Amino acid sequence: MKSMRNPLKYLVVMEPHRPQQTALSRAVQLAKKTNAHIEAFSCTYLEDEQLNLHHSRQDAKHTALHALEHWSKTQVTALAQQGITASTHIEWNSNTSKTACHRAREIRANLIIFAAQDACANDHVFLQLAPCQVLLTHSNHQSVSGIVLAAINLAAMKAKQDDDAYNALNNAVFTAAYNLAKDTKRKLHLVCAL
Repeated sequence: MKSMRNPLKYLVVMEPHRPQQTALSRAVQLAKKTNAHIEAFSCTYLEDEQLNLHHSRQDAKHTALHALEHWSKTQVTALAQQGITASTHIEWNSNTSKTACHRAREIRANLIIFAAQDACANDHVFLQLAPCQVLLTHSNHQSVSGIVLAAINLAAMKAKQDDDAYNALNNAVFTAAYNLAKDTKRKLHLVCAL
């Protein structure tokens, strides 16, 4: 049964330099169960050395954006045949993590999905900036455990009982994980640091 709440939106961080789009594959698996809309998000940016190979900076930017837009659209074209609604969004920016978080906030995404191997050095920055839950993927294979894992910090919450922002964050993490587990018919496991 599909979710009856507002339509879910998954922001999928695409990596054009990778032959397999593990984040997109995982998003498709989830969208089939949740009826979520997928936005395939990509960033591109050229360094000065690459820009100098073109007639102008504007020409270089236009060429790079056009090529990425074409590539992105080819990645999501087949999704409609699977009953999944999808769109693409391209940005000119060198910081994919920050730009993806900004875009997720703009579209009010319920979930950001990205391949962990693509953002390893920036995972902590990415997770701090994300306005919604984040799913890190490592492969195209569907998890057989059927578990959604959420981390909250009860010890800090106990020490900061009067901190409304902290309590709201823990509640938001729990609610998001609960909704994902419910929508995908999985078990919810909570972990905490004591």
